[in-house]
Amino acid sequence: MAYQKSGSLIIRPISAKLDRDVEALTTMDPYVFIKIGNQEMKSRVCADGGKQPNWEDQLNFVISGEDQAYIGVWDKRTLMSDSEVGSSIFPLIKLFDTKYHEDWIDLFYNGQKAGSLRLYMEFRPTIPAGQSQGEGVFQGQGLSTGQGFTGGQGTGKLGEKEIYTGELKGQNLGTQQGQYNYPSGTSQNYPPSGY
Repeated sequence: MAYQKSGSLIIRPISAKLDRDVEALTTMDPYVFIKIGNQEMKSRVCADGGKQPNWEDQLNFVISGEDQAYIGVWDKRTLMSDSEVGSSIFPLIKLFDTKYHEDWIDLFYNGQKAGSLRLYMEFRPTIPAGQSQGEGVFQGQGLSTGQGFTGGQGTGKLGEKEIYTGELKGQNLGTQQGQYNYPSGTSQNYPPSGY
């Protein structure tokens, strides 16, 4: 079945247990390299991580119909080209229904197992205009973001700053104007300018 999914994909490399060592005299400096369609991203290098590196990176991708990801662990080198330790092709279809995935992924090099990589992945599908997502979050001064709720509690945000909490009443018409009950002691000019 062909999935034509679109949305955002967050991938967080956590750690690896590598069986293959590509350094003869020094300790490996591994990093994670991921390619989805024409998008390529790398984690930070885990200096002297050897066969048990760990990372705290978050790599953000835009999905627009891609159905697989190349995921590899590479060794950073200074005098030579970087070397692949092991890789895998991950089917993104696993994320389209579950939205979240955290597990060990087997890595291979020339058909032989080269180790395992632990990843956290989160897929956030694009919601077409006018469809309901069923959440009560709204933005700005009482503007629904089209997430399709007709009443309830929500937190208003302007950019990344939380600026007020209250109740929104409106209709499920996609992105629309709603009625916002402002916190006591404030006016409809809330939030103050400069946010």
